[in-house]
Amino acid sequence: MHDIILTKIGPLILSAIPISLIFINQLGKIFSRYNPRLGNTTTICTNLTKTLTKDSLVVRTIYFDKYKARIDNKNSLIKVKDMEKDEELLIDRRQLKKDKTLKEMATITILCSFKKLKRIETVLKEFFATCKIDKQKIKNDYEIIANIPSLPGKKFSTIVAAKIDTKEIFALTKGNPLQVLKKCTKTYFKGKKVELTPYLKRKIRKKIKRLNKNGEKAIGFAIKPLPKKRMKNYTEQFTENEMTYVG
Repeated sequence: MHDIILTKIGPLILSAIPISLIFINQLGKIFSRYNPRLGNTTTICTNLTKTLTKDSLVVRTIYFDKYKARIDNKNSLIKVKDMEKDEELLIDRRQLKKDKTLKEMATITILCSFKKLKRIETVLKEFFATCKIDKQKIKNDYEIIANIPSLPGKKFSTIVAAKIDTKEIFALTKGNPLQVLKKCTKTYFKGKKVELTPYLKRKIRKKIKRLNKNGEKAIGFAIKPLPKKRMKNYTEQFTENEMTYVG
């Protein structure tokens, strides 16, 4: 039986001393004479961070097109599952840069900065670098022409960028995947844009919730082609709707 015991002395100890599992064990022995149940405690609730958890972030899972990639950061090979055929294969992570949707994710990560995700952005950039996606080339290929204001409470960020060689203009969005998904009417499947039906939206929401349940922080990416003729002002209403959900 697992016991969760709250005592008056507990909060003082938890706030003053970094807790390790060894310390918890010793703590139980010390105070078991005052409360016999404390000696059998296996679970302690604390609001302190970085004491019982590992202080590191890594890219663990990527959903793109009809694929799911599971990342082992100690291995150059990545498990990629074709969710339509239910087949899995190992590929070198450098092959990911050939996939259009992965390149779009990298482009959005590098160009569309979001202050709330600064630490996560660094981890994403490091991951894409291991896939040999050239960050500087992406920066050289695009010109950022507008930043859509991120108001308080808004959980994603959008920029407008022009591709220098083709003059194409895009809205690029990154942030909370459930909020980003609400702005989208299309997604990718087998390399093509398809209608984002209610059924597909439900599937994507389930994937996002599964990641969150597993303790993974999920980030959503979306893109929208805009008219080539530049505008003086790009509004939220104009850019952040009818987007394509990248992954």
